Amino acid sequence: MPPRKSHKVEIVNYTRTEDSVENTLANIRTGKNVEAKRVKQSELFQNAANWNFVKGDLAFQKLYRDYERNSLPMSNYYEHAVAQTKFRSKFYFDGGGSIDKKLLTSDSRNAFEVFDYKRNNYDTFKVSTASELYYPHTGKVTFPHGSQGIVTFRQKYKIIWRTRSYPKFQYTDRPLLLVNNQSLVITSNSQHEIIYLLALLNSPLTRLILERNLRQESEKDFLVPIKAVKQYVRVPVVTGQNRHIKKEVIDRTEEMLSLEERTLSDYVDFSGILVQKFEDVQVEGNNLVLVYDGQKLELPIKERTRLVASSIAEQLGAQRSALEKRYVSLHELRNLPIIDYEKQRKIKAYIDDLVFALYFGVPLPKLGLKNAAAVRKACLEHRHYEYTLKG
Repeated sequence: MPPRKSHKVEIVNYTRTEDSVENTLANIRTGKNVEAKRVKQSELFQNAANWNFVKGDLAFQKLYRDYERNSLPMSNYYEHAVAQTKFRSKFYFDGGGSIDKKLLTSDSRNAFEVFDYKRNNYDTFKVSTASELYYPHTGKVTFPHGSQGIVTFRQKYKIIWRTRSYPKFQYTDRPLLLVNNQSLVITSNSQHEIIYLLALLNSPLTRLILERNLRQESEKDFLVPIKAVKQYVRVPVVTGQNRHIKKEVIDRTEEMLSLEERTLSDYVDFSGILVQKFEDVQVEGNNLVLVYDGQKLELPIKERTRLVASSIAEQLGAQRSALEKRYVSLHELRNLPIIDYEKQRKIKAYIDDLVFALYFGVPLPKLGLKNAAAVRKACLEHRHYEYTLKG
C-alpha cells in the first residue's frame, strides 16, 4: 500500500571519506562518524530529478520549503501563452547557434554583434566589452534541436550568463548573438520584466538555491544550464500589497545599471584635443594630466576627483610602467569606465533585501535607499535572512 504523506525515510551521511569500505560499514552499524536525518518520502518524490537537497542542513530544508510555498514557477515567464497574458511579452530561454564564419564582418549595419565571451568583463552587471565582429541578419544560424531559434536574438533586452561557475547574470540591450553554448540567454521585449528577473537571479537567495541544488561535493565549480534556472529558480508572488516593492526593485536595478554607463568623458571635457595618443595619464589635484612628447596637458575634472583618480589607477596603473611601449589613445580615455563601486554595492545590498522581502512576505517600512537600514532591520527579523547571507 502507498505510504502515508507523513512517512519519513532515514538518510545517513558517513563523514569520514578516507575510511575503507569495511570500516565505513562497521562504523555505520554502530552509529559512529555518521550524521542522520529523516526526510518525508513525499519530498523525495517531488524532487526525484535531483536529491541534492537532502545534503542540506535542517535550516536549508526549512528555507527551501518556505521558498517554494511563497513563490511561483519560472514557467510564468518561459511559457509563452502565460507570459503574453501576464506581461504582454514573450520570454525566450536559450543558448547560441552555429554560424558561417566566412560571413563575419566589421560592418555593424543590419547585423548582430557577436558576443565576445572571452573578452567580456564578468565582474560588471552589464555586458560592457564591445565586439569587433558582426554577423548579417540574413546569415544562416544553425541551432541545436529544441532551440527556439533566431527569434531569441531579435528581442531587445537580454540577460546573459556563463554556463560554468557564473559570477553574475548580466544585462544588455545590444543586438548580441551568442555563438555555441559557452553562454546562455533570456530575452524579451519587456525591459522592466527582464530587469526584474536580473535582480532576482543575482540575489544571494537565488545563488544559494542554485548552488545547493547543482554543486556536487567533489566539484569546485557548478554548471547553471537553462533547465536548472527553469526548474529551481522561482519568482515571488506579486499582489496589490507588494507590487510597490517590485517596482522599487526595478527602479533601483536600473539605477545600479546606469552607474556602469558613465565614462571619463562625463567627468572631463576632451573637446578641442587634437593629440590622439598619450604616453602617460595621471591625476594631479583636480586636473587630469595627459603626457605626450614630454609635454603636459591639464584638463579640469568636473566632479568626483577621487573616483576618477582611483578608476584610472585601477585600470591604467598596472600599465603605467609599460606606457612607453603601449600608448593610451584618446578614444580609449574618452570611453574609460568610471564606476562608483561603493555606491553600486549599497544599491545592490538594498535590492537584495527588497527581493528577500518579496519572496518571504516581509512587511517593509518606507522604501527608498535612504531607508535601506530600516529595510535591512525588517529582513533581519525573519528567520531565514541571516542563513541566506551566510550561504
